[in-house]
Amino acid sequence: MQTLEAQAIIENTGDYDDYVVGYILETYEELMKNVGFEDNRDDKRYIVKFHDICYYTAYDENEEEEFWNLFDMFCEDTIRNIEEELEAEDVDIDIMLTRMNVGHYQAFLVDIPEITKDNAIELAMKIYDEVGYRGKEYVRSYIYMVNMLQDLEDNYMTYWIEFLRAGEFMSEKAIKEIEERYKKDQERRNK
Repeated sequence: MQTLEAQAIIENTGDYDDYVVGYILETYEELMKNVGFEDNRDDKRYIVKFHDICYYTAYDENEEEEFWNLFDMFCEDTIRNIEEELEAEDVDIDIMLTRMNVGHYQAFLVDIPEITKDNAIELAMKIYDEVGYRGKEYVRSYIYMVNMLQDLEDNYMTYWIEFLRAGEFMSEKAIKEIEERYKKDQERRNK
């Protein structure tokens, strides 16, 4: 859809003055640059659950405290890396997340499940209604953050194994056993 057509549709809603229509159009144009984007994460909140790490990292009772200390270190490293990446990309996290927790975790202020040519105008108005004049920034940041979280969701076991190797926290034999358990299970799931 052309920008002029989008402008006419927005103006015909009667809800926005000319000044606001410009901000909505900026958001609309950013959405149109990203047609085809879809949020495919398992959990749509601002979270990635590392539950499989416990499952694949076998440890006995004597090693339980050591495991939880390593897991805490891994989580802290991951959070620090995410924060550094968001800062480098100039993502303002305050406009991205709800002011209330959803469960125990925050969620995105405006959910953008999929961007299509058909829903871009409606999404642009919805984003303006929630975020205001920073809608274009919201869309850019949202897509960046979702892609980052999707990567983490897809690859955190690989990052865990890399973390164990880099810190020399376990023997190579123990790390290989974790890798093998994980690979066998993934092969079984992907059949």
